[in-house]
Amino acid sequence: MTISQIISYFLKGHERSVKIKKNIVGNILIKVSSTVLSLVLIPLTITYVNPTRYGIWLTLSSVISWISLFDIGLGGGLRNRLTQALSEGNTKLAKIYVSTTYGVIAGIILLLMLVFSFLLPFLNWCDILNAPKDMQHELSMVAAIVFYIMSLQFVFKLITTVLSAYQQTSQASMLNFLGSLTGFVAIFILTRTTHGSLTYLALALSLPPLLVFVIANFWLFGVKFKEISPSFSSFNLKHLPNLANLGLQFFFIQIAGIVIFSTTNIIISHFYGPQEVTPYNIANRLFNACSMIFFIILTPFPPAFTDAFFRHEIDWIKKSILYLVKFWIFVASVTLLVFIASPLIYHFWIGNRVHISLSLSLVVAVYALLLSWNGIFTSFINGVGKIRLQLYAGFVEAASFFPLAYFFSQICHLGIQGIVIASIVPLLSGAIWSYIQYTKILNNTARGIWNK
Repeated sequence: MTISQIISYFLKGHERSVKIKKNIVGNILIKVSSTVLSLVLIPLTITYVNPTRYGIWLTLSSVISWISLFDIGLGGGLRNRLTQALSEGNTKLAKIYVSTTYGVIAGIILLLMLVFSFLLPFLNWCDILNAPKDMQHELSMVAAIVFYIMSLQFVFKLITTVLSAYQQTSQASMLNFLGSLTGFVAIFILTRTTHGSLTYLALALSLPPLLVFVIANFWLFGVKFKEISPSFSSFNLKHLPNLANLGLQFFFIQIAGIVIFSTTNIIISHFYGPQEVTPYNIANRLFNACSMIFFIILTPFPPAFTDAFFRHEIDWIKKSILYLVKFWIFVASVTLLVFIASPLIYHFWIGNRVHISLSLSLVVAVYALLLSWNGIFTSFINGVGKIRLQLYAGFVEAASFFPLAYFFSQICHLGIQGIVIASIVPLLSGAIWSYIQYTKILNNTARGIWNK
């Protein structure tokens, strides 16, 4: 294939498809760079603070990341409503949606900071993280740094939602990459100038992304998205129900997702100690890297599905889903090869610092593949806003996760693998109902909860 033919491929076809192709190319370049960066960062960080402290950092950052719950789903609501408003050419309404979302979330975060400041002296992080008792002062300092910086980052990161609504997901990925790159540079400098410190590590990994998002907000709203830039005059709580109605459902789905997928580090740390969080996360990084290209391909589709659905372009949706299924099969084949070669990969990547068993690699690989498979259909379901079934399923799955984690890890004596298996179970059920709902919606046979 000649260069002119390659260029022609990316410029021909439906306008929405051309946007997706451009985003995919941009996302591949950015995500591959980000993944390589994160893989190099792991041994660098472990060397800087040792495996146990690295496990403590992973667990603490998992706890603090729960702050994402406090957008009460407005981020998801903004993405869908903003995409719809832009599809209809209603920039005035789009500006109101952006201004209202920014204002409400900023208010929530300010209140949250005040509450956290009051509670901080009473929190025993050594007990929470199952860490050595002599680390209490250091962990309190690190928790405060990470919480306040991530709180501010949470507000300014809304710019990536705006970019997504404009179907410019590659630019959103670029912002995340720039934050990771500056963090990597900071860690590299620390390894050359200081001894291992969780405090320095927290500053290096949390502050650079915040600075990137702050600059992006001022630049994009000042130049590129000036017509919808947030303003006090466009802040209107009357439109909050329109955002929150859909957003609250996304919020409760977020809660279920965090319970199932973001508490694994905490459970592992509680049952087996923070040092065991490290091998799980290394295996997780490896097999998430296998699925990375799939999620790169998937990223531009949710807002595109929203646009296509409201324009009644069903054939385009069906072709896109079929394309995603075929690509998933390719990713599954690559994942199998990586699993077979995983002992060798770990040896060259981590060396003898950490041991990862083949059984742990297997369950993490299955988890990564199921997560990407479910993404095919939930990206469509989320895009069209028919998420009531996902909400109810999430509650059932979240309620069963902790008993399953205890059963598989403690009663069946499967260890860390049992905790991962407990997170696989809800993905299996999701694979069934998400496909059924997708087919019902496209065939116009969705009734009741399938169509809400």
